[in-house]
Amino acid sequence: MNDSQVRVTHDHVDPLNPDIAATIGAESEFARQLRALILERRPKKVLETGTFEGTGTTRIIASALRELGEPSIFFSIECNPYRYRVALRNLTASKLLGIVSPLQGLTVPRIILPTPEQLKKWYVDQIEFKDVFIDHPENRRVAEYFTETHYPEAADNLIGLCLDVFSGCPDLVLLDSGGHMGNIEFNYLIERLKAPCLLALDDIYHVKHHRSLLQMRSDPRFHILVESKEKFGFCVAEFNPASKAFKNILCIQLDGAEESFQATARLPAGLRKKYPGASITVLCDRQHEALYRKEPMPDKIIAADRNLFANQEYKQQLCNFVNGQKFDLVLNTGFPRTMLSDTVSLTSGARQIVGYEFHPEAGDHP
Repeated sequence: MNDSQVRVTHDHVDPLNPDIAATIGAESEFARQLRALILERRPKKVLETGTFEGTGTTRIIASALRELGEPSIFFSIECNPYRYRVALRNLTASKLLGIVSPLQGLTVPRIILPTPEQLKKWYVDQIEFKDVFIDHPENRRVAEYFTETHYPEAADNLIGLCLDVFSGCPDLVLLDSGGHMGNIEFNYLIERLKAPCLLALDDIYHVKHHRSLLQMRSDPRFHILVESKEKFGFCVAEFNPASKAFKNILCIQLDGAEESFQATARLPAGLRKKYPGASITVLCDRQHEALYRKEPMPDKIIAADRNLFANQEYKQQLCNFVNGQKFDLVLNTGFPRTMLSDTVSLTSGARQIVGYEFHPEAGDHP
C-alpha cells in the first residue's frame, strides 16, 4: 500500500503546537452522546486513556459526573509528561480536578509496547486497512509513534492498576490514546474485565481503533449502542465478558479429502462441549454425509454436490441458503482452504469466521 491509499493526519506531532484534531468539541455528536450516556447510566467507576490536555473527553466526562453530583472515581491516563502538566493546569482552571484523577504513565505493561520494527511493519510496510486515517508522514511515522510512548522512567500498566482499584469492574471505559496504541489497549483491557461495562472508542475510522471496531462487530460479548462516522468516527458498546456462547454454529468441510474429514469428524462433539446450548451444522460434500450421521452427530447436515461446484448458479444458491440460516460462528475447517469454502464463509453473514491462514488458490490470508 502506498501513501495514496492512506489518509494522513498529523495529530500528536508537536507537543508545543497541539493539533485541533486531537480535541473533541463540546458540541460534537460524540460529546453529546457521551454526556447523555453518563447522565442516563450514572457510572460510578470510570476509566479513560488519552487525557491529552484535559480539554476534550476528559472535561466532558468530568463535567457530566459533576452534574450528577454523586460519588464516583474517574481515572484518566496520559503518557506524555508535558501533556499531563498542561492537563493539570486546565482541569484546575475548570474546577474539575478532584472529580477526575489524572495519572501520568504508560497504559499497558512496558513489555508489550510495539518495537520500531513492529511499528514499521504495521504502519508502513503492511498497512492493514485501506481508507483509514493514519498519523504522520510515512518517513516520520515510526519515529513519531515510538517517541509517543518511549518514557523509560514512567510508571507502566496503569490500566491494570486502575482495574485493580475497580476490582476489574469499571462502569465506563473510554480508550483514546495514540494511534499505534488503540488496539493494543483494547485487547489488554477486555481480557481483564470481570463484569459488564460500557466501552467507548474514539477514532474508529482511524488506524487507532479500526481493528477494534471490527473485533467488536464479530465478538458476541459486544453490543454496539452507537456508531458514528463523525470526524474519525466513534462508537459506544456494552461489553459483557460472560456473553461468549455462540448459538448457531456452522462447520464447513468441502474439500472432499478423506484425511481432512478424519481431522474434523469429531469437531461437533468438541463444540457441543464448549457451547452446550448451540445448534451445530456441518456443511460437507455429499460423499461424507453418511459419515457425519454417525456419532458424534451434528444437529444438522448440509450436503453439497461436489460435481456442481463449478456451476455459478449452484454456488450462489448454496451461499444464499447458508446466509439464510443466520449462523453467528462459521468454522472454515478445510486445510488447505478453497475458494468455495471462503466464498461460503464470507457471504454467510456470521458475526465471527475462523479458518486456516492459507489456501493454494489465493495465497496467505491474514
